[in-house]
Amino acid sequence: MRFCSVSVTEMKLSLSLEPLEEISCDLLVNPTASDSLMRDGVSSYLRRYWGPESELQALYYGEGEIGRTVLSYAEGLAAERLMHAVAVDRGGLLTGKKLSEVLRSILYYSLERGVSILCIPDIDGFASPLAPERRALITVYEVRKFILTHWPPMEEIIIWAGDPRMGIIYKYIMEHPGEMPDIDWLRAPLETEAAAGSEITKKDVLEAVIAGCRNVDEIFKELNITDSAELRSSISEIAALYVPIYQRISNVTFSCTRRGKKNPCHGG
Repeated sequence: MRFCSVSVTEMKLSLSLEPLEEISCDLLVNPTASDSLMRDGVSSYLRRYWGPESELQALYYGEGEIGRTVLSYAEGLAAERLMHAVAVDRGGLLTGKKLSEVLRSILYYSLERGVSILCIPDIDGFASPLAPERRALITVYEVRKFILTHWPPMEEIIIWAGDPRMGIIYKYIMEHPGEMPDIDWLRAPLETEAAAGSEITKKDVLEAVIAGCRNVDEIFKELNITDSAELRSSISEIAALYVPIYQRISNVTFSCTRRGKKNPCHGG
């Protein structure tokens, strides 16, 4: 199941919020630090499912430079193989330039190995100074550029977004190349007014969406508010960002929690 898919040349670029252990692919990327310890973020999550063997295999080659990859078999995961890709130096931070280098290394490696379906988790850079939206823009830009330049004989490249907000940002950038969503609105506190002078807040609108409202008319009815052009325009923008993601999250949340495990879709 993919939350969003767009066609680039003859292949698919997709966005997923499925649990990482359930994503079926030929190669799943594990972005790691140069010391290869699987103790943070995506690495820690994958280690819980695959056990310490994955970490031992990554550690076998010692310290690694940015872009180095180590291949392992992904026992315990739906993916066939796991690729440990060095994303940051130990104690370092992931800059935009380094992120581009890491992504290119991953993509070239996958192309050389004849990978058909590749899954790249959102790379958080271990407390990186990169803003989430900047990270998403660079990731989508580099992947699109690689596809358009190499026309790789892959079926699909999947980007896994680690939380709902990142999912919204990735979806917008994938569907509107070169543009950015209203990041200020995504960051705005829940108490922010939906329109100037209105008593309706961002939180009210989101609660209506979570309650099942799927369009502006349903939201107006749910909140029992008087229609106005300004409020309708504002709520339309909110709904356009949040309705699709919550439709997908409702399924993902069940999938993640049905076995009593932590929900990775919310920052696992």
